[in-house]
Amino acid sequence: MSAIEVILSASNLPPSSDPFAVLYFNDSIVGRTETRKNTPSPGFLKSFKFDATNEHDHRPVKIELYHEKHQENQELHHQKLIGTGVVPLSHLISQVKKTVDVPVNGEHGTVSVQIRTEFISQNADIAKIQFGAAEISTPDRSGAPNAFLVIKRAFEDGSFVPVVRTEIQNHSNNPVWEMLDVTVQRLCNGDYKRNLLFQVAHSDSNTQKLLGQATANLYDLLNSSIHTLNLRVGERFNGTLNVNFLQVANEPDYLGFAPGPCEISHLQGLRSLSKPLDQQSSYSAYNPTAQPTAPMALPMQQSAYSEQTQYAQAVPFDQGYPQKQASAQYPQAVAVPVNWMTKTVTQESDTPTKVTFINSFVAPVDISWVDYDGAEEVYNQIIPGEKYVQDTYAKHVWKLSSPGYGTLAYYAATPESSFVDILGVNRLGVGPKVINIVSGEAGPPIQLLFVNNTPHQIGIAWVDDTGDEVEYAQVQPRMSYLQDTYANHVWKAHYLGSNVPLVYYRGSAVSEQVDIRGHNSVVNTPLSAPSNPPQAQPVYPGYNQPGYGNPNYGNPGYGNPGQGYGNPGYGNPGYGNYPGKPGSGV
Repeated sequence: MSAIEVILSASNLPPSSDPFAVLYFNDSIVGRTETRKNTPSPGFLKSFKFDATNEHDHRPVKIELYHEKHQENQELHHQKLIGTGVVPLSHLISQVKKTVDVPVNGEHGTVSVQIRTEFISQNADIAKIQFGAAEISTPDRSGAPNAFLVIKRAFEDGSFVPVVRTEIQNHSNNPVWEMLDVTVQRLCNGDYKRNLLFQVAHSDSNTQKLLGQATANLYDLLNSSIHTLNLRVGERFNGTLNVNFLQVANEPDYLGFAPGPCEISHLQGLRSLSKPLDQQSSYSAYNPTAQPTAPMALPMQQSAYSEQTQYAQAVPFDQGYPQKQASAQYPQAVAVPVNWMTKTVTQESDTPTKVTFINSFVAPVDISWVDYDGAEEVYNQIIPGEKYVQDTYAKHVWKLSSPGYGTLAYYAATPESSFVDILGVNRLGVGPKVINIVSGEAGPPIQLLFVNNTPHQIGIAWVDDTGDEVEYAQVQPRMSYLQDTYANHVWKAHYLGSNVPLVYYRGSAVSEQVDIRGHNSVVNTPLSAPSNPPQAQPVYPGYNQPGYGNPNYGNPGYGNPGQGYGNPGYGNPGYGNYPGKPGSGV
């Protein structure tokens, strides 16, 4: 059955209004929105479903807009009517994916209600999701904010409308909001690559002010390619938004919506609540080769938080985040993450082992041993970007925690040495040791697009054939860097300020995008052919003098080049942005 979702917002209301809307169809009440406090431009979370099987259904949809005068008594005759507007259902059906402005006439003159509609996706997936923020401050940076999170989804006209609002966490620079169960239809109408806008705001007695915002989509969040979002207002950064937990499951008994108009809530539809959720969601069958969404953009900035629908405006920050090519293969999604939050105690073992902890989290992490009775003893603290090697025994349990965040995870050591990348709350990356490799004989020229999908700034260094390293770039989180190089040359990524290797990557015979996601975690996808591919250069013969015996990456030192691809003198790299081939010193 075809149905549309109707989402309401309003503008030009009297100052200090506490508005809510009541929706009628053919003079029968459909439902009532929540009340938005102290705003002349509300965006309502509550939306409504209408059948769209008959595009010639001219029966009226009426909107009554009220100011809430009596919170204790919710009967309408105790509230103040602002005005009434009417539009035929057929007009809403014909304007799907567009905004319909409905004049609302009342004693304060004409105000406007905006109605946005789109066809409802029959998607039975449910997202269990929890967010936290780190190191946020009030707009004047004077203290800890009363923070809440609003998630908005994008429409085709570039606007964002609110779909989720959390509770307020009072007086906290590091708030963690309650776990939410939200249908994927509600969150993004079943489109995992639809852009979402995340806004963290501060609430006081009279106003709500924007603390920071960021954009992402559900697909990237589920793939863990993005798990920390930088919050900003204008050009100022204000902490981070962290995905503490995210899981998508499927409701097996979902039957869709009942016939007729109705309210849409976070968990909506005909279903049997007696059965558990099926862990296999439709996300696992989501087409990984579909054309990617348009580049994400933040809406136009403002100092005061607004409930009104906002429109996107491209900004340089987002232009740095590359889009995957249509031919790129996304990694296979993992719908059910490992639960690292279950506390266990150390068991007897005489098998010695080592655990290398790498802190990829946004804050310092305490490493504590959990003894046989569950008591905890702190052994060390790791600052972001650093590592710590712990001698231990198999079956010994280690608690990972962070001030302001609490417990992040518990890890039981294995008989084999392990490397544990600490990514966030209930998020560990456990994998093998990063193996040091060096550049081999240079092949054809290629390009590598390095993408930083970690929460920290990283360095990109070239590793020559002797293992020496030359730093070429520093890349901010969610930014990219394009490097000209050769096939078979090796590049190392590491956290800035630390020489702990995250990834060693050897270039193949084709240009590639290299997504760096953490310790030993990298995804490579082919790039399209560069618009101006580098051309081979003739060998520079040099002056037949040794460059103090050490070829300097194709440019022997101090103006005496060997036989290489680089320019003579002072260790300049090779032509363009390439590291030169090693010179022979002749």
